[in-house]
Amino acid sequence: MADAIAAYKTAFSSFKKNALDYVVYSILAFVLSVVLCVIVAMAFIVFGIVSIGAFVGLASDGNLLTPGALGTMAMLLLLFGGLIIFMLVQCGLMGAYLETIGAFLSGRKQTFGGFFSAIFRHAGSIFVAFVLASIVSSIPLLAALAGAMVLGFSSLPGIALLILGVFLTYAVSMLFTFAPLAIAVENRGAVDGLRSSVAHVLHSPLGFIIFLLILAALSIPSFVVIYVPLFLMPLGYAALLAFYKQ
Repeated sequence: MADAIAAYKTAFSSFKKNALDYVVYSILAFVLSVVLCVIVAMAFIVFGIVSIGAFVGLASDGNLLTPGALGTMAMLLLLFGGLIIFMLVQCGLMGAYLETIGAFLSGRKQTFGGFFSAIFRHAGSIFVAFVLASIVSSIPLLAALAGAMVLGFSSLPGIALLILGVFLTYAVSMLFTFAPLAIAVENRGAVDGLRSSVAHVLHSPLGFIIFLLILAALSIPSFVVIYVPLFLMPLGYAALLAFYKQ
């Protein structure tokens, strides 16, 4: 508990000293992330509108070689490629933001050029770490789904197994919380970052849980959107980094 509280105290002290820097780069990261999400959402909406006719035609004649069907499949491949690029940029953006927060926490400054160059430096490693973490985290849920399929999804044992699978999947995913920090701040590789994260969580599991509970309490006013980049993002990530460095 003391470690979690000390991390928030360290983060708040740094935030008070460099509030303008924290807020500027938090707003920058927040706005860029929202813009990327809007672009992807619009792309899916446009694809849905454009391809609806082709899907109707495909359902009626079952011919995959019509120009409309081929065009729809090509658009679907482009959309998938765009989604990968979106995830890469989002991962790079997270890495750049974490590197910036790490600099502020250590008393250093950041430049806009340094921020944007960090996006490209961290995108690949954090993306790979995200994919690996997702695969490992999904194992309990997949096992629970397989078991529930045998027991019956509507049976009490099947439902209990699914609930357990969801809980274990969430618990395992929490082990990788510090991976982006290890990659962005310590320049570790994807696998090494995942290992470091697991080691840090297991080193102080109670402190980590208390840290998350405090963060959950701080997140309550998040329905006021401006609260997120002005306070929650800078303080939360600075505290997470301070907790990781302890």
